Amino acid sequence: MANRPKSIWIRYWAAYGGVRGLVRSRYFWIAILGTGVTYGCWTSNDWWELPLQVIPNLLGFSIGGLAILIGVIQPETVALLAGREDKPSPISQFTATFTHFVLVQGMSLFLAFACKAVHANNWPPIVIGFPIHYLAYAVSFFMFTYALTLTFATAIQIYRFSEILQMIARHRNDEENGVWNGIYGRVEDSAPPNVPSPPDGKE
Repeated sequence: MANRPKSIWIRYWAAYGGVRGLVRSRYFWIAILGTGVTYGCWTSNDWWELPLQVIPNLLGFSIGGLAILIGVIQPETVALLAGREDKPSPISQFTATFTHFVLVQGMSLFLAFACKAVHANNWPPIVIGFPIHYLAYAVSFFMFTYALTLTFATAIQIYRFSEILQMIARHRNDEENGVWNGIYGRVEDSAPPNVPSPPDGKE
């Protein structure tokens, strides 16, 4: 029986780095710290107005920016960045970072809207003697803070990816410099056996 292809969500999560990549991210922990420091903000009423105003603009910019970046990458460049089948390629890692950024923004927007709707419906603030709405507010505000910290992570990823594209362009201008594969660096003699050669077959 043939192996079923992995879900798009599984492929995205693997390219991003999974749970290990999440907990090793400094931006994740900065967001947790920021949520704790801003305790007075998300325990007050109407805190959700801030993410409801900020996130839509940020979300639209992020999706539009990703579409533009993907649109300007030439097919020949994609071939060089394809990498190996047993590990995420540089281009899949780049798009996974951007996808993670967009998903966190979407979740932040959804949770902020949910908190506003629940508050408007007079949701009981006390459950079994515990103000559980504060827990919901903390998680929701954390997603908002995390979305903000991810702007820095995404900006660095864009810059890193632009450096890879520059190295590919330099290689095309000087065939004697070898192959730049985006993972292992410049190879002076020939490309490793697991890295595809340029489309024209030159090494």
